[in-house]
Amino acid sequence: MSQLPTATILGTIKDPTAAIIPGVAITAKNLETGLTRTTVSAEDGSYRLSALPVGAYEVRVELPGFRTEVRGGLILTVSQEAVVNFALQPGALDQTVVVTEDAPLVNTTSGALGGLVDEQKVAELPLNGRNFIDLTLLTPGITQHRNLAVAASTVGLWFSSNGAPLRSNNYLLDGALMTNLTQGTSASQDGSTLGIEGIREYRVITNSFSAEYGMTMGSQVVMVTKGGTNTLHGSVFEYFRNSAL
Repeated sequence: MSQLPTATILGTIKDPTAAIIPGVAITAKNLETGLTRTTVSAEDGSYRLSALPVGAYEVRVELPGFRTEVRGGLILTVSQEAVVNFALQPGALDQTVVVTEDAPLVNTTSGALGGLVDEQKVAELPLNGRNFIDLTLLTPGITQHRNLAVAASTVGLWFSSNGAPLRSNNYLLDGALMTNLTQGTSASQDGSTLGIEGIREYRVITNSFSAEYGMTMGSQVVMVTKGGTNTLHGSVFEYFRNSAL
């Protein structure tokens, strides 16, 4: 599922003596849309909720004989695997323990390298032309190539990932291949891309990415578009260029 514009929550559930607990009901709720996903911990106490849309979540775990625990403050980003472990305390099911913490920043489930262009960067960093792909240059190991001849086949941002050939970058938008006919960029023939207003965030994976990606040896650019929520929202922007400045 890693090539999809989604995230994963996984972990292990134990009791205070560190003994594993199977059969625990786990529910993850997206706080932006109300979407819920449920599963049950396996015989080894592990659980996994895959293909979760990015956003803010809370996770609720319940089992008779133990206090219900709710873990909030989880912000899932594209292609992230957030490890959230629980240590349930004995008690009544109607007793609830609420814990608020951020999702772990250290990736302990994959050796992939790269960087995240998150929602704040997309919304707030200045872009000449509002081409969100330009933000890829923030990722370590990404180098822009400026010596291409001006032609219809060289439109868009061309870059190398860790010295790999320029045509070694793969672009995925909501899981769909977005590389253009030149196999070099995601831009159309007039040099444009999907407007920045339509992009929520994206991850640039530059090394040791999983086999399910394939296609190229340089980088994988996994993009996710904005989706609706239960809150009315919008945006506005303005161009201002003053020749006197």
